[in-house]
Amino acid sequence: VASYTTFIPPEFLEHVDAARNCEDLGLSFLVAKLGAPPVWVRGTLYELGESGISSGASHFVERSRCLQMLRELHGGTWPWVTAVQKAEPMGVFDWWWLWRSNSGLR
Repeated sequence: VASYTTFIPPEFLEHVDAARNCEDLGLSFLVAKLGAPPVWVRGTLYELGESGISSGASHFVERSRCLQMLRELHGGTWPWVTAVQKAEPMGVFDWWWLWRSNSGLR
């Protein structure tokens, strides 16, 4: 938490508090700024409904504003590394994880 409030621009933290949105983008920004690798957390994801904050018509517009604000506060550059991710059912990851663990690859 200390790193979040230290390395994230105060203007963005104020925006997150006011909009009650984009804190995950702030955390992603922090990880990129610190040069830390992404974290993979093993578990199950459940859809909790269609009435949450991301269901509103302005959700993606607001998130685009958050990304633009972070970019501007970072001198017009992106701290993130562009990549492609693929999400699959956990069963596939379980087999891969077992193979990797037993193959000597770490």
